[in-house]
Amino acid sequence: MATPSQKLRRAAQEKAVRTRSEARVLLDEAGRLVQLPFRLLGGPHTRLVERRSGEVGAPAGTLVHQEDAEPATAEIRQYAAGWTEQKTIGHVRDAEAAALARLAAGPGVTWINVAGVKDTRALAAVGEAFGLHPLLLEDLAHTTQRPKLELYGEHVFVVARMVHPQTGHVEQVAFVLGDGFLLSFQEREGDVFDPVRQRIETAASRLRGEGPDYLLYALLDVLVDAAFSTVERLGDATEALEEAVLGDPGPSIRAAIAGLRREILVVRRAVWPMREVIASLVRDDDLALVTDKTRLFLRDVQDHVVLAADSIETLREVLNGVSDLYLSAVSMRQNEVMKALTVIGAIFLPLTFLTGLYGMNFDRMPELHLPHAYPIFLIVLAVIAFSTLIYFKLKRWL
Repeated sequence: MATPSQKLRRAAQEKAVRTRSEARVLLDEAGRLVQLPFRLLGGPHTRLVERRSGEVGAPAGTLVHQEDAEPATAEIRQYAAGWTEQKTIGHVRDAEAAALARLAAGPGVTWINVAGVKDTRALAAVGEAFGLHPLLLEDLAHTTQRPKLELYGEHVFVVARMVHPQTGHVEQVAFVLGDGFLLSFQEREGDVFDPVRQRIETAASRLRGEGPDYLLYALLDVLVDAAFSTVERLGDATEALEEAVLGDPGPSIRAAIAGLRREILVVRRAVWPMREVIASLVRDDDLALVTDKTRLFLRDVQDHVVLAADSIETLREVLNGVSDLYLSAVSMRQNEVMKALTVIGAIFLPLTFLTGLYGMNFDRMPELHLPHAYPIFLIVLAVIAFSTLIYFKLKRWL
């Protein structure tokens, strides 16, 4: 019959095995999320500091043409309470931009989504048609802007970062809010705005009865939700790494920690400044295009972005703790190895001394001539080794 201490030890061993098994499952899931390391947010080629040294001395508001830029496309959606229309323009130039401006001046709310901001000719045409400030156009072309909010005359300019939940790619998305219209600019086709498009197509949607400021709120809300989804995946990966470190950390864990730390930093750069942007939309009374009714909904977005930012800070702290725990685990493993080698050396030290003593080539060594000297010598060595082990055990060095 097992004693209580044996039962407790067996239960602890079973829990440890179960924890390691669960940690392995979580780590496999983290591997699919992060692809240890550098996969969730675009791989190791994601630059933390973008190069802009080639623009030193250029006048403010300069648009540098890029020969390899793909032509910009525009998606237009007009809607009101009782109707909605949609069309697409495949190649935006002066004539197309003028047509967009005429549509924006029409009835209802007009949302124009321009994909391909590297096409500076298209940006210049849209800027000319809508009367956009040159500095605003420059910020649109440079996709490394920090999320911000600025007021250019009759236009409210908002820069944000879009985190794709599936691929983890981070890109700049900007909005220009005007009287009766909203312009959105993104680096390339493909975004997270499909829920907003579905709401526009739904006749009973609240969005159909509101102005362009409410549309801006809806798009910002989707951006924050998409970022929060990525933060949750990073949280799962962090927990998996923590469980793996508590189990049996291997050499790949160090690279995983470094990669995950980089991923969290990239998401933090996208989410953290959004707090200031949303707060300005909520509190700035100079923004006449944003109604008090919409500000109430923006407060909800503000709560979400603050929660996402706090979650990112928590993940950073936990990941720092995981890194320290990993270093402690590695150091402890090295100490265990050194302790085992020390015990072996301590056991063989007296044995080596005795074998060396009786291995000397002297004629007058009385013990060598005893009938049972050899087996007695082996027994003495065994007793010394066993006594050393018992001594270490009593001292709790083993």
